[in-house]
Amino acid sequence: MKDKYANFGQLAESEKRGQDFRVRSRARAAATVVVARHGGEIEPGTSEIAEAIAGADLSFYAFEGTKARDNRRLHITTTNFDEPCCLALVAASERVITIHGANSDQPVVMLGGRDKATAQRLSKALRLRGFRVKTNASRL
Repeated sequence: MKDKYANFGQLAESEKRGQDFRVRSRARAAATVVVARHGGEIEPGTSEIAEAIAGADLSFYAFEGTKARDNRRLHITTTNFDEPCCLALVAASERVITIHGANSDQPVVMLGGRDKATAQRLSKALRLRGFRVKTNASRL
């Protein structure tokens, strides 16, 4: 499905902050930020996972769909996501962990990204704790 909005500016012109979406963030004196760009009802559960990972030590950001229905229309492809608070937190961080939802029949953790060593460590740790883990080899 194609995104309705090409970037945050387009979304902000049509949707209402506080009614259709919200931004939650906490900047910490940490090298890592945990981000849920499709939080709230866009990809349910991603905000909660990101916030749990960030805990009290890491920076946190969530863009959350809060509409009564049709939150999928708030999805902006990650490479085009340019909400200012998110960009500032990412720019101030050495490492970014993003949490995404996936359409799957089974519970699974998908790992990807450019930091292969960290992805391998995460994969091993998650598997030892009983999680099913898949990697997106094209992004590792």
